[in-house]
Amino acid sequence: MLFMKITLSVTLLVAFSLNLHCQEEERVYASKYREAERLYQLAVEHLDAQRYKNALDLLNKAISYRSDYVDAYHSRAMAKQKLKDTQGALTDYEIVLHLDSTFTEAAFERAKLRFLEGQYLQAIKEFDHVLIMPQTGTRRVYFKGAQLNSTDQPGVNSLTTAYSLDGDIYNYQGLSYHALGQYRKAIGFFDKAVQHNRQEANYLVNRGLSKIELSETSTAIEDFKKALILDPNNAVAEFNLTQEMESSGTLEVEVYDEMIEKHPDFASPYVNRALAKLNNGDLDGALKDYDKAVEVDPHDARIRLNRALSREKAGLLQAALKDLNRALALDPSLTAAYRSRGRILSTLQQYAMAVEDFTEAIKLEPQHAPSYFNRALVFRKLQQNDSCCTDLKKAESLGLDVATKALDAYCNTPHN
Repeated sequence: MLFMKITLSVTLLVAFSLNLHCQEEERVYASKYREAERLYQLAVEHLDAQRYKNALDLLNKAISYRSDYVDAYHSRAMAKQKLKDTQGALTDYEIVLHLDSTFTEAAFERAKLRFLEGQYLQAIKEFDHVLIMPQTGTRRVYFKGAQLNSTDQPGVNSLTTAYSLDGDIYNYQGLSYHALGQYRKAIGFFDKAVQHNRQEANYLVNRGLSKIELSETSTAIEDFKKALILDPNNAVAEFNLTQEMESSGTLEVEVYDEMIEKHPDFASPYVNRALAKLNNGDLDGALKDYDKAVEVDPHDARIRLNRALSREKAGLLQAALKDLNRALALDPSLTAAYRSRGRILSTLQQYAMAVEDFTEAIKLEPQHAPSYFNRALVFRKLQQNDSCCTDLKKAESLGLDVATKALDAYCNTPHN
């Protein structure tokens, strides 16, 4: 009987010890889980504040406590992407999709990263895969609205959620085919993007740019018009609409009337209508539109510059100077404003100040031949002939033909 009691006591002790060990492991795991969650939440705050290195450090710690933390891997991929660690970001997106094959946003981000890295064929393949993935409620926001800019480089400028994912996928596929020079195919995907979201101006802009490549100017112009009605501050649509209308001789004031009616508190339509009026010889009408644009956005240096150019053309030199002074106060790097002010100051016989402005313009844009030529003319007014000839030689070397004639007339020395 004694032997049985001792055996039973030992058995109970072992069972009790095992139970304590399991409880301790559970407590340790729960503690690590809570710490991982705390670190993750802190990292998200750093991500929102664009402190990506701090976020990355916290996410590394969170993952060390919880190796299956899907959201932490996803956020870490985004932090790495912002820190230009493309391969690290791709690796983390792979881990996310290994842990959760339904994480649509991670698959989309991975495909988008392929696109941004110029891996267009791989991007198309991965976007195709995202299209067949189940789109449940999103856990993250991601960059959307990608568009081509005036140099045909992709840009990204807003946020969306999984609920509008298909439109963005078709848009990125279109951008990929555009980059590959397959413009007809690109237009097909932009068509699908527009069908999914008719309020996204960038889809229309991108379709218009592909149409330009196929010389379909009239329908491209229509896309740019529609884009500007949706988003009157869309710089790419604005630039390309004006350029295409000018080149095709169809710059119409009426195009911008509708935009102004719909968006009277945006400056861009007034600026573009002013350009259209200038093209039609309506200088007074253009000045009125520039006045309205300045009223709507008094802090835009380029609007001030444009009004100054029109005021100069109208002979309102003092008013033009006032605009140029304000433009340069708003943006001291605005090279064209220095050139314009230098030209007006020269006309007003304020030669020393004109030289200063042309010199500043040359510092900002040293390959601009007309700045050297105009400064040379001012030097001649100041009877500084050596400086005049030096500037004329520089202007000639930069390809300005009129500088050669001026050298022959003013310097009378060999300059080849």
